[in-house]
Amino acid sequence: MAIPIAETRQLLSTLFEGRITESERILNTLKNKYPSESRYLKALEGLVLSYVNDDHDSLLFRVLTRKELWKRRAEIRMSMEEKARREGGEDGFFKAWSDILGLLDKLPRPHKLEQVKD
Repeated sequence: MAIPIAETRQLLSTLFEGRITESERILNTLKNKYPSESRYLKALEGLVLSYVNDDHDSLLFRVLTRKELWKRRAEIRMSMEEKARREGGEDGFFKAWSDILGLLDKLPRPHKLEQVKD
């Protein structure tokens, strides 16, 4: 069973609002609720860890802080969708990133961006 986009959105909204403990709780709930979606969950877990640990080299921070990448996020998303389909079936890791990139402009401004300079 695929992870509904609404649940991914809830996780990201909570994370970007700075409610780290709550976002980690949501991630754990998703892991228990959707154990068969391990690749999708790995992508979400990596995103949470990179955000919490201020990994400015991560795809998330790069897209959020570099104007040229922000403008190309639709292109990057399409690339992720292609990779998700190329793996014979749907690869959840790339599907998660496609979902994440599609949600970015619908989410609250990440609280950590206030600390990041272009």
